[in-house]
Amino acid sequence: MKMQRSPEWFKHVSSYYTKQEYGKAHSLPEGLEGVVQLLEDRAGLEKQLLSLLKIKHAVIPVSVQDRRTEEMLAESLIAACGPLEG
Repeated sequence: MKMQRSPEWFKHVSSYYTKQEYGKAHSLPEGLEGVVQLLEDRAGLEKQLLSLLKIKHAVIPVSVQDRRTEEMLAESLIAACGPLEG
């Protein structure tokens, strides 16, 4: 199910991401392009942190089209391997 948001909501989210310190420091463009760039940057930083921490982790790609399948995959991994922390 696709959630609908108002244009005002997206404008607020976009502005929040792109016009604060990180967005300004990295010259993020306004709008969808800037939001996507920020989220890609964040994912890269999170992956770097996980590798530095040397903790068990799993990265499960999430798609809007099949969110329930990814949730079931995550639940199966936790059931099979136990909690991922530590």
